[in-house]
Amino acid sequence: ARLQGLTMAVVFAPIPSIRIVRGTYWSDDVQLVDKASGDPINLTGILDLTARIRQSINGEILLSMELADTRLVLVNAAQGRIGFRCPSAVTLLLPENENRKAKYVYDVVIERTAGEYEPAITGKLTVTASITRPWGVT
Repeated sequence: ARLQGLTMAVVFAPIPSIRIVRGTYWSDDVQLVDKASGDPINLTGILDLTARIRQSINGEILLSMELADTRLVLVNAAQGRIGFRCPSAVTLLLPENENRKAKYVYDVVIERTAGEYEPAITGKLTVTASITRPWGVT
C-alpha cells in the first residue's frame, strides 16, 4: 500500500484502517511518502521507529512495537517502506473489537536524532476473531 507520510512540518496523515486476525501472524508493509511532493520519505540513518496500539488516544497500550523487537522493520529505508511483523502469540493477546463501535488507534513515530520524534502515520485498527483456532480455543 502507498500511504501518505509526512515531513517534520506536516501533521499526521491518516491511512486506511488495519485489520488484524487475532491469533494469526500479522504482516503489513506501508510506504511513507511526502504529502506535498509524493516522494518517498528517506528513513536511512534513523535511530528508531516506534509504534503503539491503544484502545483510545489516551487509553491503555495494547501493543508496543520498535525496530529493536523486530515488530517494526525497515523493508526499504531509502524508499520509506516499513513493515509491521507480529507473531501469532502476540496477536493472540489482543482483545477483539470488531463488534464494538470504537476502533483501536495506532501511530508510528520516527526518531531521527536522540530524543527528537517525528510523527509518521496514524490510523485505526480492528482486531477480529479467527474462525479456525488451532491454538485450542473453541
